[in-house]
Amino acid sequence: MTSHRNPAHSLNWHPDWSSGGDLTLLSSDEIAFSVPSRPILAVSPALRPGAGGLLPLPLSLRLVLYFLDLALYGQLDFLGPSDNYLTDVLSLAGWLDSLGATSLINLLLVSGRAQRWPLAVEFLLGARLRRTDLCREALNRFNDDGRWRDTVWQPPGTVSDFATLCPRALPLDLWSSVDRRFMWAWVVADVPDTPPSFGLGDKFLEIYQTP
Repeated sequence: MTSHRNPAHSLNWHPDWSSGGDLTLLSSDEIAFSVPSRPILAVSPALRPGAGGLLPLPLSLRLVLYFLDLALYGQLDFLGPSDNYLTDVLSLAGWLDSLGATSLINLLLVSGRAQRWPLAVEFLLGARLRRTDLCREALNRFNDDGRWRDTVWQPPGTVSDFATLCPRALPLDLWSSVDRRFMWAWVVADVPDTPPSFGLGDKFLEIYQTP
């Protein structure tokens, strides 16, 4: 098994809700979610039952917020080429289609995590919900900041090339203003010396291009 900077923040897990799952208290500050024949996933203290903060939110939402948090801060590592963890993460978010943009953003604000990564959250929520106004607002504030993550590998080609992977998701003029580092931070997170393939990007975008 590959060594990691923080084993508790590594993911080698594919959701299999049909086979059921189990929550296990690992210690005073961690819980684990496991499914049969799958590795255990350690969850941070903020998501522990009784810890407050995210307690009122559904478990699926708490897990999604946790994974997104780790992805944005480069704490997730691939353990193998088939571990498309971000696709797995987003597969947990079936509630996206049943909630309006305002409700989703309110949930994120209540969780306290929207203050840490509002730009990515609002951009992707806007993309999924076809709210180009939300996308533009998020992009504008990102551009004002002027940077994302210096360590994120930038793919070859242009943003327009990247946008061809998802022609139905958003107008091309919106894609053309997207910083490539911003988009690929969601696909790659932190995979040292391993440039992503467009195949992985395509998997990621499948969720956002489905009407």
